[in-house]
Amino acid sequence: MQDTQLAKEVRKIAADLIGVTWLLYKYRKSQDPQKIRRYHRDVLTTVCQFRKAKLRQRKLRDLVSSMLDISKMQLLLYEMNTRMIASDNELEKQLRALAIKVDALAGGFEELRSLIREAFKQ
Repeated sequence: MQDTQLAKEVRKIAADLIGVTWLLYKYRKSQDPQKIRRYHRDVLTTVCQFRKAKLRQRKLRDLVSSMLDISKMQLLLYEMNTRMIASDNELEKQLRALAIKVDALAGGFEELRSLIREAFKQ
């Protein structure tokens, strides 16, 4: 909405600039220097307005661009978070499996120790 308003404003100011420039051109041969100065001032004022409107339009475009960048960054962070959660779950599964294997090894070592004792007793 602001973009269309700014575009309309830029077009209006550009049309005003053409009109004021035409008036300056029309009265340039005039013998009245006050009219020429007045139209010259009007041209400069309109050019200043045009530059300000274009600057506002550029700032709005940059703001929209940065908002898109923020949404892209948010999407990337969401995907990264999802992958980290998935890898965390996988790591927990592997740790549980490793703990079960370590417990099985510990039980095997206890059996081995008892078998070695029995072998030495005989």
